[in-house]
Amino acid sequence: MDSPINILLIEDDIDDVNLIQRAINKSKLNVNLIILEDGEKAVNYFFNNSEREKIISPKFVILDLKLPKISGLEILKRVKLDPKYKLLPLIILTSSKEKKDIEECYKNYANSYVVKPIDYEKFNETIISILNYWINFNESL
Repeated sequence: MDSPINILLIEDDIDDVNLIQRAINKSKLNVNLIILEDGEKAVNYFFNNSEREKIISPKFVILDLKLPKISGLEILKRVKLDPKYKLLPLIILTSSKEKKDIEECYKNYANSYVVKPIDYEKFNETIISILNYWINFNESL
């Protein structure tokens, strides 16, 4: 059996975390989901030297914009400016449809911007689609 694919989820809404975990289970993909529930933990994950040895390299990151302590946009900017993480795919998964948020994310090198569907089935389908694309179809380094 292949080793699990590491995905980093930076999300503070426990309901959304649970929905994403259910979608992963339903997808039957071999995924190890690493969950960070605020922006400060995300910054520490990427940039705290004492924690660096413990870091599991994710294949991609799913990032909410509206996070406590440090915003998702700030995390996006910091990660994409760092040469070590510049090529790491970063998918924004947020409730915001604001044009300014979308523009800011793409200006700061987000790889994808997805609005969270409100409907449970559509949310589930969206997560499975994201997983399938980034795991099965996208070619990465």
